[in-house]
Amino acid sequence: MSEPRAGEGRPLRADARRNRERILAAAEAVFDAKGPEASTEAVAGEAGVAVGTVFRHFPTKPDLVEAVFIGRLRRLAERARELADSPDPGGAFFGFLETWAELAATKHAFADALAATGLSLIHISERA
Repeated sequence: MSEPRAGEGRPLRADARRNRERILAAAEAVFDAKGPEASTEAVAGEAGVAVGTVFRHFPTKPDLVEAVFIGRLRRLAERARELADSPDPGGAFFGFLETWAELAATKHAFADALAATGLSLIHISERA
């Protein structure tokens, strides 16, 4: 997913960037609690923004679900990089496995939600 843009060639203002980060954090929390089928209104409420602000950053709900899922994939890859040079390969493996298991608990719900929109996990993982 590319760097968010407010207009043509302009990066997001600091307040818009903060709103985007709050929306993503709220979506993660709401989707963890209620699944990715939870409403964008619930995400907006959790983020403390109007629902229009959510749609300004993520024009469709699948865009929001995809952004959350890509964030999870990026965290998993980051964790793998952190553990790659560990002096304790066994501990690193189990640390990675633990992170993977935490993310996998909701992976199928995300996969189902994204598949319903016609997106595949292969397509999404290429963007992550």
